[in-house]
Amino acid sequence: MFESIISLIEKAEKIALLTHVYPDGDALGSSYALKLALCGAGKKCEVFLEEECRTKEFSIIVGKESSGIKLEDCDLKIALDCSGTDRLGALGGSFRGNIAAIDHHVTETDFKGCLARDASASATGELVYELLNEMNIPITRDIANNLYIAISSDTGSFKYSSTTPKTMRIAAALLETGIDFAEIARVLYDTKTREYLNVYKKAIDSLEFYKDGKIALLALSKEDFENAGLDATLASAVVTLPGSVKGVLVSVYIRQRKDLMKVSLRSNCDIDVAEIAERFGGGGHIHAAGYSTKKPMDELKKEIVAAIEGSIA
Repeated sequence: MFESIISLIEKAEKIALLTHVYPDGDALGSSYALKLALCGAGKKCEVFLEEECRTKEFSIIVGKESSGIKLEDCDLKIALDCSGTDRLGALGGSFRGNIAAIDHHVTETDFKGCLARDASASATGELVYELLNEMNIPITRDIANNLYIAISSDTGSFKYSSTTPKTMRIAAALLETGIDFAEIARVLYDTKTREYLNVYKKAIDSLEFYKDGKIALLALSKEDFENAGLDATLASAVVTLPGSVKGVLVSVYIRQRKDLMKVSLRSNCDIDVAEIAERFGGGGHIHAAGYSTKKPMDELKKEIVAAIEGSIA
């Protein structure tokens, strides 16, 4: 699966790594792990983000120091954890020329370059781990730190159905490097700010239920985050709240960011939310997917609830 990408990497001198807008732990962890590995192998490499990132995941990533290279000077660009060029945001226009992509989403992609995709992988971090093994690049403690963040984040600390025996074997190998996995878990899952708790209180009060409680919907406006003094990107864990209610089969989390409505869908059953998200220009996985839209909140709620109701018997 990686032969073509390895060939491109071996020929390149300066390599740009890009990922999706509002990057999560998998996007950040896999990107910075690959950066460290390629720099260690003698390449000049940098991760380029659309905007400043202040998430919990980013705070414990290793290798954020700038390498000093510019995006336009790179002779190879690799997109990670990204299902399409539209998900690269403002950097999408620069993703041309010598390009490649590494991804684990099930939805179709418009990438025209070299693509390594495995929808059975729990996270893109798994694929980067396999790529580095195939390239005979040692997994250092710093690389392992970033890969563990990637895999732990995208599996919900190894509790999502995407977790496989291979996932656990990779995690065990990463632990053997001596990473502080307990501290990673504490930062990612057990540390909350007061501002976050203010948003969480608002979120609980805003829950809506449809279809006899089989659908749960949570919608937060930009004013909700402003009033709490918290950036929406720092409250990503709220996405699990609607689906945690007993009896809920499909959950929806809508949050307003600038002029966009970000919609996250989660399924606790065999309903394919990636298929639903694709109808609105998004994508993802069977049990976790999403999309963005500029539709007004009230219209958006009615639209997505109707779409989900059509999938529930």
